[in-house]
Amino acid sequence: MIAEVIVDIAHSEVDRVFDYNFKNSEVRLGDRVEVPFGKMKTEGFVIRVKSESSLSPEKIKGIIRVLDEFPVLSEETLSIARYIKDEYHVPFAATLRLFIPAELRGGRVKDKVVSYAVLKDGISPFEMVASLRKGSTAQANLIGFLKDEKKVLTSVIGEKFGYQTLKKLEERGFIEVIREKAGRVPYREMLSFSKTVSLSDEQISAIKGIENTDKTVSLLFGVTGSGKTEVYLRIINDVLKKGKTAIMLVPEIALTPQMLKQLRARFGDSVSILHSGLSVGEKYDEWIRLKTGEAKIAIGARSAIFAPLSDLGLIIIDEEHDGSYDAESSPRYKTIDIAKKRAELSKCKIILGSATPSIDTFDRALSGEYYLAEMKNRINGKHLPEFDIVDMRKEIKRGNNGIFSADLRENIAEVLKNGNQAIIFFNRRGYSRQVICRECGYVAKCENCDISLNYHKDGNVLKCHYCGATYKMIKACPECGSVNLSYDGAGTQKIVDE
Repeated sequence: MIAEVIVDIAHSEVDRVFDYNFKNSEVRLGDRVEVPFGKMKTEGFVIRVKSESSLSPEKIKGIIRVLDEFPVLSEETLSIARYIKDEYHVPFAATLRLFIPAELRGGRVKDKVVSYAVLKDGISPFEMVASLRKGSTAQANLIGFLKDEKKVLTSVIGEKFGYQTLKKLEERGFIEVIREKAGRVPYREMLSFSKTVSLSDEQISAIKGIENTDKTVSLLFGVTGSGKTEVYLRIINDVLKKGKTAIMLVPEIALTPQMLKQLRARFGDSVSILHSGLSVGEKYDEWIRLKTGEAKIAIGARSAIFAPLSDLGLIIIDEEHDGSYDAESSPRYKTIDIAKKRAELSKCKIILGSATPSIDTFDRALSGEYYLAEMKNRINGKHLPEFDIVDMRKEIKRGNNGIFSADLRENIAEVLKNGNQAIIFFNRRGYSRQVICRECGYVAKCENCDISLNYHKDGNVLKCHYCGATYKMIKACPECGSVNLSYDGAGTQKIVDE
């Protein structure tokens, strides 16, 4: 038999299929395998199994071994990977990596193993204690403890009775130590259940409309505080009842615990979290829980769209207008495009939620391409806060070239005068967005990402907000030598200075 393999090297020179032979039925579609490649060994992914090759037998090398107990890729994920490869013109290996935790590749993570102690069968606890020497109080107490508790972590026994006591009883054949794999569940403290709440008329209408529409994509357009999250939870619950699974996306990692708390309160341990802030072991275990079907709901930022869920019934993209859903580093992709491809293959629905939908999404909803569900009122009749929009062009005509409008300055001063506090939200770190040469137009860019560097006054450095690279602040333009440099755009540090 022949396996078509994509080697795990994301380079255009090797971006093609390589044939490898195998003699038994161990190799399956989607398997991660170790193969000889030139003078080295490398990992690869089986994307097709066939009976023969167009190459002569002596030119075909054999697969060394299969690396996992089960295929890490499914037919669906392979189809999506091909779509990303063709749509965004990136190597096949780079797209396949999106679906597999980096910790799995290269064997960088191991199963967590915990040890338990139990009393052995064949002799009663009374007989065990009777056979002990006089003065063996700790051993007798441990036997009594295990008689009541049945199965106890060895770490707990070590703290209460001492590891030497455990070892002596194990040597005498009274105790058996069992080692088992244990899952690393992040945010375990959030595993508490909550009661469902009553729905508003708008929420009921939104749920019915989204579930009954024949359109794949629905826009849930609801003002802040209108109860969009409860709509998500109810529809997820209906999807789970049908034996399906769901993906819930939030724009930032910082928002994940907040949404996770609500999901876990409703659905318990069937919720799995995927994001880069987890430990190596946690990421691996959460991916395995989703892959094996132990968890039915995946929540996370952009990368959770690649969660290894089968029988997918729903994809939710909360705050769909947020720019972080577009991946700027290679392989670049738009999350909504991947969601639509998964929906096409799985025959599932997509919900885009926002109080301020993007122009493109809103236009598609108004044109009828997407189903539009609106919720114009806040829960319990609460009023939205008042706000003013200031035209900064008028401020410039008045001679105000600063970041703040005159009205904002006056309002902040009034708040502070009354002994209160004010919060200023600004969506860019650092001092300025970019450094530009006024003479030739040169813009300082990252050598890795080819995007403009942000100037950080604290440390007097230039930073890339995508890859994290740091550079010394330039004193003169490297292109023309001019020292006439300007700082374009504002960041939080500039806000503080002003």
